[in-house]
Amino acid sequence: MIGADAAYLARLAWKFPKPKTDNSTLNAELKRTRQAVLDALTAATHGETPKQGPRGGVIWSPRYFVRRVAWHLLDHLWEIEDRAVSTGPEA
Repeated sequence: MIGADAAYLARLAWKFPKPKTDNSTLNAELKRTRQAVLDALTAATHGETPKQGPRGGVIWSPRYFVRRVAWHLLDHLWEIEDRAVSTGPEA
C-alpha cells in the first residue's frame, strides 16, 4: 500500500521520492508517505498544482485521488476476505 500511495502522488503532480521498504524503516516510511499525501491533497485543493503533467498528461483531482486510494484499499480487503472464506484448494 505504501508503494501504491507513493506512486499515486505523481498523479497529483507531487514530487515524492520512492519509499524505502526495509523492515527497520517501514513505520517511518508510512508516516512520511501519509504526510506527503496530506500535503499533496492540501496543495491540490488550493489550486497549487498544475492542471496537466509535464508531458500533457491529465492530473487527477483530489477527489479522484482519494476515491482511487480507497478503491485500492478495498480491493486488498476483498482479496483477504476471499482467502479467509475460501474452502477451495487456492486457500
